[in-house]
Amino acid sequence: MQQHRKQQLKEAKMLHATVNAVDLYLSELLEDIRASSDAIKKLDTSENKFENTLSQAIKKTGKNA
Repeated sequence: MQQHRKQQLKEAKMLHATVNAVDLYLSELLEDIRASSDAIKKLDTSENKFENTLSQAIKKTGKNA
């Protein structure tokens, strides 16, 4: 009986360590996803600004032509 309890305790500790490792991995993955999302938003904003600037330049060029 004592041996069975020791085995259960060992397995519980291993499971706990595994859960902690997975939690850490997922936290880091979520952080990376958030950083990527922020970078994509900045890129979209820059792209929109470029398109607006280009559109205005084309309109001005058309008026001056």
